[in-house]
Amino acid sequence: FILNQLNEGSDHVVKRVNNIQIPEGSSWLTLEYCGNDLEHPLVKSLLKYNATSCLEMCRAVAKGLAYLHSNNIVHRDLKGNNIFSSSNLEAPFVNTKVGDLGGAIKLTDDRKHYHELNGETFKGDDKDGRGSLRNRSPETHKAVSSIEKNGENHKLFEPDQPSADMWALGCVLLESYT
Repeated sequence: FILNQLNEGSDHVVKRVNNIQIPEGSSWLTLEYCGNDLEHPLVKSLLKYNATSCLEMCRAVAKGLAYLHSNNIVHRDLKGNNIFSSSNLEAPFVNTKVGDLGGAIKLTDDRKHYHELNGETFKGDDKDGRGSLRNRSPETHKAVSSIEKNGENHKLFEPDQPSADMWALGCVLLESYT
């Protein structure tokens, strides 16, 4: 539901095309078509040891993250599978987009608390809701350790900050280049 909070959008964040409510109470989202994610073998081969392509991809993702962060949204699961390149192989990374905001959270304006639209499940649960292990920032690992030690008191801990996304972007850049 984070996508519903974004108005004009960004050229570097996947856009919601349609939202369909079905009788059982579920919701289906239709998103724009984006081509391949960064884990696709062809895309990986275009990035490997290619500093120009990696920086072009990174620049586009940073613009998408800047837009999310300006709206107090933290992605929390940035990885190659959630970054999409263009299907245009002549310039595949110019319109790179950040997608899969399923684990994203919205923060209050002071960024110290979860926004009320998150609901309980986004504030942390038994599975902690903080995305993939491989790109977690040190502060997120610390929070997860506290959650594991303190059980139900985990909701007292600070929410993830935009810096966690920036750490993950650095991990994606390193993975893409090597």
